[in-house]
Amino acid sequence: MNSVRPLLENTVLQKPEPRQYDNLSFVNLSDKKKIIFDHCTLGYNNHAILKNINFEIFEGDKVLITGRSGIGKSTLFKSLLNELPLIKGKILIDKQLNKNNFLSNFGIVGQDTYIFSESLRFNLTLGKDIPSSRLIKVLKKVKLEYLANKNYLDTQIGDKGLSLSGGEKRKVKIARALLNKKDFLLVDEGLSGLDDNSRKQIFALLQSLPQTIIEIEHIMSIEDKQKFDQVINLDTK
Repeated sequence: MNSVRPLLENTVLQKPEPRQYDNLSFVNLSDKKKIIFDHCTLGYNNHAILKNINFEIFEGDKVLITGRSGIGKSTLFKSLLNELPLIKGKILIDKQLNKNNFLSNFGIVGQDTYIFSESLRFNLTLGKDIPSSRLIKVLKKVKLEYLANKNYLDTQIGDKGLSLSGGEKRKVKIARALLNKKDFLLVDEGLSGLDDNSRKQIFALLQSLPQTIIEIEHIMSIEDKQKFDQVINLDTK
């Protein structure tokens, strides 16, 4: 940390604070509704990519957002996270999700999961003081049973330690979100690039969680699509 401190303190290299937009309206929603996209037009620089998007997400829903590359799947996520302005419409949010920091409700699972060349414990907790018993419990929950013991918790992983597969790294990412009690998981192509066995394991794991899951996938079998509460095909919008 001492060696990299000059880089961390260099104002030229510091990432600017992301701009926040007024996309979200916090209101009382009924019937376990948590998020409503209300006649939303999404895009960049006032150029519409998706028009008149309307759907509702209920607590615990498993929602698949699909469509061809470039259709605007990730744009939808960015608009929900208030990183990109809506062109028209509003995103209605149950005000219970804004008791603290709205964004603290969300965990992100993507293709790339950063693994520190540190202990498994650190990669799960990111320095927070979390009991070993809880870490072991969540490792079992994400189907990393063979790592769920105190010896492995303090084993270094990354470049110089225990080597994890792509699927195992994504399970670690999901475990981080569970440890931080995220109510929503946004999965952005989280199944891409995995071998068939790992893909099936991660898919089954996500489907089994009580959290509300909003998942972007470019390719999904008809059989797997049928396991979602909602499938939103942006190609038809």
